[in-house]
Amino acid sequence: MSKLFKILLKNPKSIIFLFSILCLISIFFTINLLKINTSTESLINPALDFKLDYKKLKEEFKVLDKNLLIRISGKSSNLSQTAKTILNDLRQSKSIDFAYSPNLDNFFYSNFFNFLNNTQKQDFVNKLFTYQPFISEINNNPRLQGFNNLLELFIKSDEFSPENTEKFNKIFISFIN
Repeated sequence: MSKLFKILLKNPKSIIFLFSILCLISIFFTINLLKINTSTESLINPALDFKLDYKKLKEEFKVLDKNLLIRISGKSSNLSQTAKTILNDLRQSKSIDFAYSPNLDNFFYSNFFNFLNNTQKQDFVNKLFTYQPFISEINNNPRLQGFNNLLELFIKSDEFSPENTEKFNKIFISFIN
């Protein structure tokens, strides 16, 4: 061991040269061979059933291949305008062939009930039944003479909670509009 230290201490230039060469070799291999794989496609085993089904789906329906879905949500009042701006920017982009938003399409907006499956239609009808007393009250009293009675019944009911009052805020905003 002492002989090794004597050799190292007697030849400092060769040690520094050897160290420099090892550093250059490690930098070269790091740059050329070290890769980080962030693709989920290659990290999942392609022999799994859902991957095989997904591959068949992409082969049968070429239009679904390489699509991006962007969801914009928030409580801002100008969210619709922001979505329109983003959609227009995407349509003007040369790298994107097709951009579409069903929320901003008048045809889809006016015929959305036709695009729902049976479960979604049933859920929608159930929501209508939930709000049916309010709709009936508005229908019977177009000038909202009984609206105060409805509010009073709601406040006295067991369902009174801050979440339910937010629903009334939406109604008030629509009345103002």
